[in-house]
Amino acid sequence: MKNQKGFSLIEMLAAIAVLSVLAGVLLRVFIISSRLLAQSEENERAMSMAEGLLEGLKAASLEELDTIAAWEDENVKVLLEGSEWEVIREDKKYLFTRTIKEGPFAYIIEGEADYGKYGGNDDEYGLVESINLYEMPSISHVDSIENVVISPDELVKEDELLESKLLAKMNLYEEDPEHEEIEEQSKEEGPEEIYTSEDIKKILNLIIDWKSGGEEIRVSAQLIYTAASDSLHPDQASGYPAALSARATVFSQIRRVAETEEGKEIKNRIYIFLPDSVVYEKVFITSAKGKESCRCPVYLVVPFGMEAFYTNLEQLVMLPTKGPGPIILFSNIPREDGESNLTGREPARNRLYGLSATVYRAEEGEGGEMKKTRMLIRLTSSKRE
Repeated sequence: MKNQKGFSLIEMLAAIAVLSVLAGVLLRVFIISSRLLAQSEENERAMSMAEGLLEGLKAASLEELDTIAAWEDENVKVLLEGSEWEVIREDKKYLFTRTIKEGPFAYIIEGEADYGKYGGNDDEYGLVESINLYEMPSISHVDSIENVVISPDELVKEDELLESKLLAKMNLYEEDPEHEEIEEQSKEEGPEEIYTSEDIKKILNLIIDWKSGGEEIRVSAQLIYTAASDSLHPDQASGYPAALSARATVFSQIRRVAETEEGKEIKNRIYIFLPDSVVYEKVFITSAKGKESCRCPVYLVVPFGMEAFYTNLEQLVMLPTKGPGPIILFSNIPREDGESNLTGREPARNRLYGLSATVYRAEEGEGGEMKKTRMLIRLTSSKRE
């Protein structure tokens, strides 16, 4: 009789144990894979929701919400990308909220459009109009093909020369052949006044002139250094006494007027970047006589760190009270009050919003209201109007 060999009980138990371990591992891998797949699908869903909200915020005209949302915490309904959102205006922000249910899951999506994020100043008056919250560009970010860009270097290149020239003109020195005669006269009238750099007022005069029937624009910048006591009259930048003044044209440029495709808006902008080494007493902005109004906005940009020297836009800038049309001015210099029309208030020109979109997993609470349980994703972006 032949020997018949088979598995012993111990071998069977060992095999079953190994298979059990392998089955447990495989089951665990399957469960983890299912969870990862579900998490990945939810992450993609959350990403799609957040991106959809950001695209909706970028496509919407947020400035129009000023006429919809009141300063009070009053909820309003708006449509973004075909979906209805609750909106509340809080301080300098628009807050968007929407709840979505997909199968067994619920999500709360929140969006934020912050129009004070890039203002750089606190709003001490409680009104956004009390300070200019328009983002001022950096000189390196301005394309000069269509725009007129006056750099700080162009404004300071004649500074020392004008100052020394004016002091030499006002102060009489002994080597001057006429000095003795004037010195005798001054003894009778009293001691001769000696002028120093502290007596010099530095004035910037910007002249905007439309040429060729409005098809071209010439922008000139003139520096006026004077010791005259009266330097506060608008449109009289050239009226200072010659004996107490020195002047130089430091910039002159002609640009072809560039229009949008519809022809309704002019693309050209005029940028004045003030230097950090010279403080101006006044900035005159005038439009030369002609039929054309000044259709190009003017941007007056003060460098970081010079805010202490320019604290009142109305006192610094003198705009024409007469002429072919108003000049639209934007600046990062604070205004005196919120009622002035000095700083342009055109809807959202060069206004920068900080945008964010956050998606939360949600569940129904005791009162039937949806509450957040876990943040899934948060995206940030920006929008310029």
